[in-house]
Amino acid sequence: MTPLSYNTWVATMTPICIKDNTLVLQVKDPSTKNTLKSIYTQTLTDCINRANSGTYLVRFIDEAELPLYNAYREDKPVVVEAIARKTADGLYPENLWA
Repeated sequence: MTPLSYNTWVATMTPICIKDNTLVLQVKDPSTKNTLKSIYTQTLTDCINRANSGTYLVRFIDEAELPLYNAYREDKPVVVEAIARKTADGLYPENLWA
C-alpha cells in the first residue's frame, strides 16, 4: 500500500467497536465503504490479525449504520482512549494502523 493509498483510505477510518470478533470501522461515505470492501478488506484484515495475533474480521460502515452498532460520534473518545490504553499496555503496536 502506498502512502497516498494509506492516507486516502486507511487514515480516514474510525474504529467503532469489536462485535462478534468483527472489528467495525467507520468510513466517511458509502462510496469509500464500497472501495475499501472491494480492494482493501483482505489487506487490512491480514494486518490487523498479524498485529494482534488474532482472527478478526473487518467490517466497514458509514455513518448511517452507526445505530446498528449502538455507536455514535459521542462514543469516539471512549473508543480512541481504549485503543490508546491497550497500546500503552503493550497489547497493540504503536503503529496499529500503519
